[in-house]
Amino acid sequence: MSIALIPLLLGGAIALYSARLALDQAGEQEARAQSGANSAKDAHLGRFPAVLARVRPPQYFRPYEWVFPQALSEVSVAKLAGPSKQWWVTEGEKLPRDRVNAIWAELEARKRELGGVLCTQTAVGQQVKSATKHLVSLVGNRRGKVRVVDIRARVLETSPRMNGTLLEYPSQGMEGIEKVSIDLDDPSGQLTATTADGAIRPLLDTKAIALDEGEEVGLEITAGAGARSYRWELELTIDHDITTRETVRIRADGTTDGPAFHTPAWGYHDTFAGGVYEQDYYTYALIRKR
Repeated sequence: MSIALIPLLLGGAIALYSARLALDQAGEQEARAQSGANSAKDAHLGRFPAVLARVRPPQYFRPYEWVFPQALSEVSVAKLAGPSKQWWVTEGEKLPRDRVNAIWAELEARKRELGGVLCTQTAVGQQVKSATKHLVSLVGNRRGKVRVVDIRARVLETSPRMNGTLLEYPSQGMEGIEKVSIDLDDPSGQLTATTADGAIRPLLDTKAIALDEGEEVGLEITAGAGARSYRWELELTIDHDITTRETVRIRADGTTDGPAFHTPAWGYHDTFAGGVYEQDYYTYALIRKR
């Protein structure tokens, strides 16, 4: 080899080494930058629960009812129940849909102002119980996958069954589909699902819930009450980052500390007075058994 070529070869080797070193350093800098970005994102996500929630009111199909804690006069009931079946047709012409919706929204607001709760009925074994429905969406809120390992209702407050007025709207042959159920009279508070063969099993035995960041799963929950009325919240046990376990609570507005879910009980098997059918609804006033 010519002595004159040695400096050239050494220069090439040095240049190649320098290039590789620069690439390695750039890769390390990129990795550090990504790690810093991940840490910043983890810190931001960590300010909130590992699972976020959205709670929406479901659509109630008949039969459904409004339960009130107080006895309402016939005049009040007539105003709350709304017009007869054909009220939206005037001289053969239908009212605009937005006008119909506005009237029903106003009636619903009046009922809630009087302490009314929109309910349906659910069968638990051989017993019929009052029930409320809730659409709850769970959303993953960590960079890694989060797993729901337990979910149940946690009772916050109980009160006697309501014994005022029941405003019932009879069936029209349509019912909502009950996907997940809670019997609030059961101290376990366990959420259950009905399988294809009709068996009732714990929800997480029938469906694993594991969520990536931003991934969402929806639950339609029917909560039944017979013995007492309940205010309650959902309590989730969450695993993430392999070693981290977290408890997440969900209230009726989707937050951890907002107003509780409210499921009132009504004495279906007690003695009723009235049972008056008028237009499109029944009205009952409950007489307490002595």
